Amino acid sequence: MQPLHAIPPETLQPSVDCRKGPIDLVHLAKQTLGDRTLERELLALFETQSTNCLAKLGELVADQSEEGGKRWQMMAHTLKGSARGIGAWHAAECAASAENALPSGGRDAAVGALSVLAVEIEHVNSFIASLLSDK
Repeated sequence: MQPLHAIPPETLQPSVDCRKGPIDLVHLAKQTLGDRTLERELLALFETQSTNCLAKLGELVADQSEEGGKRWQMMAHTLKGSARGIGAWHAAECAASAENALPSGGRDAAVGALSVLAVEIEHVNSFIASLLSDK
């Protein structure tokens, strides 16, 4: 299997299990002990944090310095953990693939990984928006 950053972004579609959607709601309910208010808070936090992380990754993609690579890894790692926390498994996989894209693969690999990650995060955040609008 090719690493995600080696696959052209236009050929990838978010991975969706029709039974679960982009977020494993059973996992989320376990994480929050069934507290719907807490679920909503976590989802809203993820929406904000993921948007901020993607923006920061976009800024860092051109930074070829060692420090830039470390900041890139930290942002992708943060996003990976947040996605896992809410049960956004495919988004977490995309973030994991992005983690080492800049330091090991350079700018082109980072751009590809970021494109794939952005598509998946957009999909997750659209799903979150639909959940949060159902009051």
